[in-house]
This record gives sequence, C-alpha cells and structure tokens, in this order.
Amino acid sequence: MKRLGVFAAVSLVLAFLAPSVFGCIMFTKTERGTVLVGNNEDSKYTETVARFVPGQDGKYGAVYFGYSSLYPQGGMNEKGLVYDGLACDEKEVKDQEGKKKFDGILTQKVMEECATVDEVITLLEQYDLSDLSRAQLMFVDRRGESVIVEGDTMLRKRGTFQVATNFYLSTLKQGEPIPCIRYKIASDLLRKNDVTVDAFREILAQTHQEAKWADTQYSNIYDPERLLVYLYHFHNYENEVVIDLKKELRKGEHVVKIADLFPVTAAYANALQERERTFARLMDKVIRTKGIETAETFFQAGMESPGDIAQYEVNKREINQVGYAFLKEKKYPEAIAIFTMFTRLFPGHANAWDSLGEAYFLSGDLVKALENYKIALKLDPSSKNAAEYIEKIEAALAR
Repeated sequence: MKRLGVFAAVSLVLAFLAPSVFGCIMFTKTERGTVLVGNNEDSKYTETVARFVPGQDGKYGAVYFGYSSLYPQGGMNEKGLVYDGLACDEKEVKDQEGKKKFDGILTQKVMEECATVDEVITLLEQYDLSDLSRAQLMFVDRRGESVIVEGDTMLRKRGTFQVATNFYLSTLKQGEPIPCIRYKIASDLLRKNDVTVDAFREILAQTHQEAKWADTQYSNIYDPERLLVYLYHFHNYENEVVIDLKKELRKGEHVVKIADLFPVTAAYANALQERERTFARLMDKVIRTKGIETAETFFQAGMESPGDIAQYEVNKREINQVGYAFLKEKKYPEAIAIFTMFTRLFPGHANAWDSLGEAYFLSGDLVKALENYKIALKLDPSSKNAAEYIEKIEAALAR
C-alpha cells in the first residue's frame, strides 16, 4: 500500500476498523458567535498520541491526534481549522481525470496551508481524490463554516450544525431513513442544546463505542476561537485535560502519549490486557525482543498447527499497522517479515501484497517489489497504486 498517496492512507487506515461496522463521529455547531467541534475516535488500537508541530517556512503549526504510527487522524491548526476522518463503505469517486496527484499526506498539507473552509475546498479541488473511496473528511474553521468531503462531493453546512458519522449523506435518497443511530442522537442533542462544552461532552458520551471490534480511544472538543482542546481518554468523560495549542506549540515539536495524561481506568486496563492477545502485538513483541528468526519460527509452527495462532485475535488492520511502524523506523527486514506473514495469513487480500511490495521497494529490492505489486494488481485490477508502482519499477529496471 502506498502509505502517503493522497488520501489512500486515510481511507485504508479507517476502513480496516471492521469488515462491515465502523465507528467515529464528528460534529459542530455555531450559535451567537460561539463555535465548538466534537469527535470520538473509535478503534481497537490503544496506543494513541498527540503530536505538536510548530509552524515554519510560512506553514501553520498544528496538533495532530492519532496512533503511534504518527499518521494524522485529525487535529487543529493555529488558525483554528479542525478536521477528522471517518470510515465508510466503498464509494466510487468520479470526475477526477486530469487532476494532479499529491505525493504526500494531503490532509497535512491542508492544515499547513489553510485557515478557512473556503481555502480547504479551493485546495482540494486541485487534486485527484479518487483514493478517498472508503472514508470521508470533515473540516470546520473558527468562523463556524464546515464541509464534509465525500471524495467527489463536498457538503457544506446548512443551518447551525453539521454531523458526520459512517455513511455518505450525498447518497441518501429523499425520505430514506438515516442508517446510523449515533448520527440521530448527535443531531437531536445539537438541535436542543446550546453550544457549550458540557453539552458537547454529553453528545460524546451518548455516541461513544464499547464493542468487541472497537472502543472510543479518545474524544476531543475543540474551541477553534480560543485554540483549546478538551481531551478525554477511553470513553471516560469525568477526567478532562485541556490543551492550550499556543502554549504547546511554543515548546517545539513533541509527541505525547494520550494515556500518560490520564489516570488508568479499569476499562482501559482490561483493553490493554486484551490487546496483548492479538497476533500483531505478539509478533511485534517477539521481533523486537527475540529477533526475526524466532518470530518466523513461531509463525511457521502456528501455520502447521493452526490452534497455536487461533489463541490470538488476528486483525488485518493491526498487522498492517505493525508493519508500517517498522517501515517508519526504516527497519525494512522486520517490516518484510510482518508483511510476509500478512500475505500467508490472507493470501487473497490485495493490500497485504501491496504492503509487502512497498516494503521491498523501500528496502531497495525492486525485483521483489515488482513481484509483489503484480500479485496485488492481479487480486485487485482496480488498484491504481499497484499499477503506478509496477510502471515505475519496470522503467527503473529497464535502465
């Protein structure tokens, strides 16, 4: 998988939350000049962080929230622009021909360069957003303007509030019922209540998730005018940490583990214990403490005796995240080992082969990279990323 291609990472990271059930919610309301934004981040991945990046060279500074991979799931910049991403079922993104592709994290470019929703729309309209096929984004500025980006469709706020969950508003037919109870709950409460932190906290509490496939890992209430973030951890809304963005950016670039800011609750302790029983977590630990060879020996024994692996939860998304964590550390043999296990566990899953292809590509083994990208494209002929890398690698090998 090309981790930095336009919105491909957003789409794929969010889409791996669950096969048919999604989480996360984002909402905003403006009233008498007061603007607040709320969101719940729902996932099974417990290692969440806040990353503070000061502005430089004319770029705006921002806080980004997400996971240990440091991929920005959402955040707020020093101009009060807020965003987050939400997983959805697949939707074809049309009318992107002729638009340029962005080789990087486009949401981060938006946060570095845009202060208003108008500027966001102007920037995004320049780029091919076809990778945003399994996720949507929502942006809110300090004036209270907001927009939901559904790939080729941009829905601006009408009225005083706007809500996004895990379905495409643009595809709903007139009279068709809203397919998400969390959307209904948030809309009803926004309609009834004033714009206050207490009211938004209640919405977060009533729409949070506690499920086998995902828990609400953290929740935010953004005040874009005062550049404050009210932060909550693991669906506990009694303990609150208030982040002053201006003060944090003055400290320079730094990363904070969200869990370290809060007392450990029984629910979070149980989640950590459950997480130790996942296959990806086990392999990550074995590779880091015992080495690749030991991990491969364990894996091979498990493949020959499936009951050994069956003791652990095997989650595609988490295996992919562990592999990309190694890539970020430039530990290419470790990443290749993880992605190779991924392909053996899920041989029909195109993204597993795509990720293995990327690991070989970054390690400099173009022949192996080409081999794996070709398998990925065979499994998913619509994969633009695999096709582009095949073309790039074949051209390089022909020189």
